[in-house]
Formats: sequence, C-alpha cells, structure tokens
Amino acid sequence: MKKGIVFLAALLFAFSAQAQVVKLAKVERANGDAAGVYAGKVKAVDHANLFFRVGGPIVSQKLVLGQNVKKGDVLMRLDDRDYRRQIEQITNAIQAEKAVNELAVKTLKRTQKLIENGYASKQRLDAAQSAKDASDAKIKSSEAALKIARDKLADTYLKAPFDGRITQLLAQENEVAQAYHPVAVLQNLAKLEVVVNLPESAVPAVGLREVDSYVGKAFTVTFPSRDNYKIKAKLTDMAPSAAGARPTYELRFRFDQPKDFLILPDMTAEIALPTGKNAGGLFVPFSAVVYREADPFVWLYDSKTRQIKPAAVKVGAVFDNQSVEITDGVSAGDFVVAAGGDRLSENAAVSVMNPEVLSDVRD
Repeated sequence: MKKGIVFLAALLFAFSAQAQVVKLAKVERANGDAAGVYAGKVKAVDHANLFFRVGGPIVSQKLVLGQNVKKGDVLMRLDDRDYRRQIEQITNAIQAEKAVNELAVKTLKRTQKLIENGYASKQRLDAAQSAKDASDAKIKSSEAALKIARDKLADTYLKAPFDGRITQLLAQENEVAQAYHPVAVLQNLAKLEVVVNLPESAVPAVGLREVDSYVGKAFTVTFPSRDNYKIKAKLTDMAPSAAGARPTYELRFRFDQPKDFLILPDMTAEIALPTGKNAGGLFVPFSAVVYREADPFVWLYDSKTRQIKPAAVKVGAVFDNQSVEITDGVSAGDFVVAAGGDRLSENAAVSVMNPEVLSDVRD
C-alpha cells in the first residue's frame, strides 16, 4: 500500500515538474450595459515652449519655478549691444545715402532740363538716371536691413504670450541661449484638459458615431492617485492620432481648474465612456489577451486533455483597466489562461493553480 502511495506521489510530482502552472479565468457574460474606463493625462489647454529667435548671453533672468506671470511680462533678456550697434551703423549709412540720393535727384532734374534745351546727350541722362536708381535701391536695401536688425533687437526680450505659470526653467542668467532652443515652459493652469488615446481595438465597442454624439457633453473625470477626486469635463474634440505603433483616436475632455483641489499637468485621470453595446457581452481579464505581432489571441483550456490551444479573438473596449470585451473567438463558459500567456506553447500540458474555477465545467 505504501509503495502505491509513493508511486502515485512520484507520478504527480513528475507531472507537475513538466507541466506549467497557470491560473484560469472563466469567460463571463455581462448582465447589463458597461462603461469603458480609459486612462488619460492632464494637459494645459494653453502651453508653450518659450525660446528666443536669436542667440546670445542671457543678461537678465529673474524667474523661479512655479512663478505666475502675465501676458506681455518680460521673462528674460539677452545681451543686445551687438544689435544696437548694428542698428546705429545701418541708420548712419541710410542718412549718408539719403544725402547722396538727394544730390542724384538734383543731378537728374538738371540733366533733363539740359537735354530739353539740347545741351546734354542721351548718354548723360541715362547715367544720371542710373545713379539715382542705384541710390534708391541702396536706401531700400538698407531700410530692409534696418527692419531686420530692429526685429532682432526686439527678439532679445522674451515675453509671456499669455497668463500662466512657469513649469520648467531650462536656462539661467549668464548662460548662452541658442536660437529656437527652449529656455522655459509656460502653462496656463486655469484651463485644463484630459487627453485620452482610445485604442483602435476599442472603437467598435465605443463606436465612432456614439463618441461623436458625445461631443459637448460632460463626463466624470476621476483622479485615482488623489483619493479618486472627481470633476466634470466636456468632450471637446476627437481626432485620429498617429502617435505610437498602433493607431489611436485622441479624445479631449476640457474643464476649469477647481477651486478646492489643485490639478496639475501630467496627472493621470480616468474617464468612463458608456458604450451602449455591452449588454450580454463576453469578458476576460485584460492580461489574458496575448498579442502575436498585431493579432490578439487567448489560450483556451481543455479540461479533458488538460492542454491549452490558441484561439484568435477580436477585442473590444477595456473596462476598469482589468477586463476586456471579446467580440469574437470565445464562448461564455470557456476557460482561458488569465495571465502569462506569452510564455506558453500550443498543446502544452498545464497544471491549474485555481482548480475551484472548474467546478462548474460545462458537459
């Protein structure tokens, strides 16, 4: 008797050593409408990377991180001495050329009178006209150069384009600023939005038409890291986005900064979108879906053979960041590997770590 028990124990041990241990989940059918919960990031509606259009040493920078500024405030200033000298030189050159031009005009008028009376040749008139035209062109070119120089002088002053808060400082006084390289980030925290990238796989569940009909409507935004603080936000826009490896649809939910709670850019938020299509839908754990390249599938468990096989599926919306709707490929009551499917292989023998889930296996 003891030998039989020892043999059975050894057999079970050998099976467990070869079989991979998995946790199973039952394919469940939803009892009613569900809401897809999608995570997003908070962004300021008005935000800007601030930069100089010219380069040079920063001679004035009194900003501190988190400082509030008003539109038109001078935030930083570059050394402008070279530009002022350039303006002075060009201005003096224009004045000198205007004197030359005045003489050229007088010469041309005098030559025109002489030629009318037959005292000057056509060549002399042409020369006078050419001198006047050349002077005109030189003045025009210098005036254009003067405008450019004045614009560059103005660009040595960095001004706030709108009311906001300095959320990043990327340069300090006495450093050399490079043209078009950001030196600070300005954000207006009064108007905020949550940007949600809706996966392409979730579009059939949420529905493009349904989402479009939601534009202008208010939704509840939840901040999980802030004790699930909630606020209402309006869906203002939906557009395709090329960001990332897979196509997504970018949804923007706008709201005002609440008075009783400070919301900051880059905070994580969650928004529940009603689908109206999930009554009776089939759901599995989010971690049960495995992707082979871009194709999703799940591992189906056969209770008779104790083996698994892959089943291609079509996925819908993700709910509560834990479960995902399966629109094709499985049936209610099927059992799937709940997690770790990327480490499994077809027809592999597995050992179930939660056999109680199999208590109501279908015949």
